[in-house]
Amino acid sequence: MMKNRLNLTLAVIQIACVVVLLVVTNIEVPARATLLLQQGRISTLATTGGIWLVALICLAVALLEKRTWLRMLWAGLMGLSGTIAWGFQRAAHLELSVFDILGFWEARHEAGNASAIYGEAIKLALMLAAISFVVYALPYASRHWGGRRFGWARAVLPILPIAIISGVVFQKGGNGHNALPKQFSQLSLAALATGKLAVNPVVARNEVSIEAGPEKAAQHILYLVDESLRPDYISTVPGNNLTPNFASFAAQLVNFGPAASGAICSNYSNAILRFMPSRADLGGAISSNPTIWHYAKAAGFRTVYIDAQGHAIENATRMQNFMIPAERKWIDDFYPLAEVDSKSADQALLEIIEKEFAKPGPVFIYANKQGMHFPYDQNYDTARGPLHPEQSEVGSIEDKSMLNSYRNAVDWNVDQFFADFAKRISMKGLAMVYTSDHGQFFAPGEATHCKSSDSHPQMAYVPLFAYVDSAAGMTELAGGAAQSRGRANHFQIAPTMMHWMGFAEADIAAHYPESLHTGTRFEPAYALADIFGLFSSNVEWVKLDLEKDYLETDVARIAGNQTVLIKQ
Repeated sequence: MMKNRLNLTLAVIQIACVVVLLVVTNIEVPARATLLLQQGRISTLATTGGIWLVALICLAVALLEKRTWLRMLWAGLMGLSGTIAWGFQRAAHLELSVFDILGFWEARHEAGNASAIYGEAIKLALMLAAISFVVYALPYASRHWGGRRFGWARAVLPILPIAIISGVVFQKGGNGHNALPKQFSQLSLAALATGKLAVNPVVARNEVSIEAGPEKAAQHILYLVDESLRPDYISTVPGNNLTPNFASFAAQLVNFGPAASGAICSNYSNAILRFMPSRADLGGAISSNPTIWHYAKAAGFRTVYIDAQGHAIENATRMQNFMIPAERKWIDDFYPLAEVDSKSADQALLEIIEKEFAKPGPVFIYANKQGMHFPYDQNYDTARGPLHPEQSEVGSIEDKSMLNSYRNAVDWNVDQFFADFAKRISMKGLAMVYTSDHGQFFAPGEATHCKSSDSHPQMAYVPLFAYVDSAAGMTELAGGAAQSRGRANHFQIAPTMMHWMGFAEADIAAHYPESLHTGTRFEPAYALADIFGLFSSNVEWVKLDLEKDYLETDVARIAGNQTVLIKQ
């Protein structure tokens, strides 16, 4: 009798702990249910409730499994699934999606940088994972209420909610997982992502079907893509005390003002910039149309790729941002800058640009700068940084140190970089575009960019400048800038590059309805998540107001007496 009472007590304690874990890892469920009620989406609420009921039954079946190895297997899977959801929610303040998983797989070489930013959340998640495993694997509930009836039917029953949630997410085009039980939903998302990676074939790209003429706008073309640069953290006002060197250099360029990036993740943004889609290409044709390298080679340019972030990649190929060997073969000279550190990466990139421009013949260079890549402190000599305290000094992420570190990185990798660029690179015979892959959103505890839902416009808020060594060409660009004011975007760059390479305007216009020299009629917007049409050919577009003031209200206060941000 005493033994039965003890078993019952321990079983009740175990179930109570399971309930606590369910609440902790599914904290958003009440708010989601309330929202669905307020919106009158009763059928969605009923479906969510039904999935929860199935999941709870299957979780109970897993807890009551008498076979130790099988109970421990499900304990590990459910514990890991719930913990990943909790950790991502704590770090990014949103629910993990299949697009996030695909993005993380593509950017898996960034794990070290991510751990530097979200180290505390990762430590807590590991603790929660261990606790979850122990709670789910404890034998007390199975001893008191468990049975062996139905054998293997019971063993595989917990697969049911994984299959149901996978079906919902697939039918919803990669979405529809909000507020579903995390003990199974993350397993569903992982299964979908794995399936997509396994069965989605690499489509052979089309060859260039148009011919470039003998006349080129420039001998050298530079596609310079900074990292995480917001346009309101640089200034083109002469003599400003924020980025005075950049202002001096930018006086030679055409400023298109704040622009909308193609996407808000480095991999998706760079894919759009290299794969040259028009807006209509997203969701399918982006995977098959010729890349920037194809057009450059067809026009007679030698091709060069410089990746100042390559030092962070551990794999032997050192390719990232959806680059694959089939694309790399079109690149004549590939520089992943494996042997440099974050602080010196952009200076090394500049040396390569100088060296490549000194070689005979026309050359096209696509260069990814190190820029303001997180963690921001790693991108400059902290002894040199003018603003304090920095994140490394504070030892945590908070608004003042975050912005100080970011602005110190801008001081080094933008302002000082262009001071050196002006001294070492001749503008004669040059055409260039300077932009950033995406912007940044500054809020402690929030993701700075790369969210698949609930994104912020600052994440797509980027600078856009252009130059060509031709009076007529600069006049063209200035006219395009005037027509693009408040609407400039990344999709205007590809046809501009083709124009500089010598392709006929009529051939370009047949596929691209906008460019930097013709302007754009489209409202500014960025693509969210599935730009390759993995689940649906309908891309989700998010509009943003490029004429709005997004500058953080406390920047001037943070600056103190050291410097004052001058808005353009």
